[in-house]
Amino acid sequence: MEIKTFITPFLKSNMYIFIEDGHILIIDPYATEELLQKIRKWGGSVDYLLLTHEHYDHISGVNAFKKEFECQVLCSKACAERIIDSRLNYSRHFEAYCIIQNGLKKGEAPKVEPYSCTADDTFSDYQSFDWQGHTIELIETPGHTRGSICILLDKTILLSGDTLLPEVKTETKNYKNGSKDFEETSKPFLKALQPDTLVYPGHGEKFLIKNYQF
Repeated sequence: MEIKTFITPFLKSNMYIFIEDGHILIIDPYATEELLQKIRKWGGSVDYLLLTHEHYDHISGVNAFKKEFECQVLCSKACAERIIDSRLNYSRHFEAYCIIQNGLKKGEAPKVEPYSCTADDTFSDYQSFDWQGHTIELIETPGHTRGSICILLDKTILLSGDTLLPEVKTETKNYKNGSKDFEETSKPFLKALQPDTLVYPGHGEKFLIKNYQF
């Protein structure tokens, strides 16, 4: 299996593309015409778009990919309820969000139009499915947002979104019970993973979970 990483201009978020036997799985899609053209040239089938959470910098390519490849969008039910609302997915006030949450100066933060998209399939708590000989597990990990999930591939690779980022503590101020949800629900799951689980985060470089300081 081949794993490709693309860094988006929106807060340097990571989009991951998994390729296996002509089939493609995309995590947190971002789209430009150049990127879509590149994927067309690869050929094969874009099967799924998986969303780690509802923030605009992790969903901005959903509509373009669905239009181009007719792929299915999977996310948590809580995420699906928020990606349809430009206020809740932060696109309506994305510039202000970048300034407040990430310390960017006015003029440095990207300006975007209010954006919304929809999911084709949702779940609560847990869902798993087989994809090209691999087991994909979707686990709700609230804390960063209500709709946050982690994606576990073959028990060895974790796509963490913004639930785990390298060398920083999880940001849990986006909703009232974020810290409580993370401590009671998400942290126990994460700490129980195998030490050599390789984490592909929503921002930054991949790391082994045994090296993360909870």
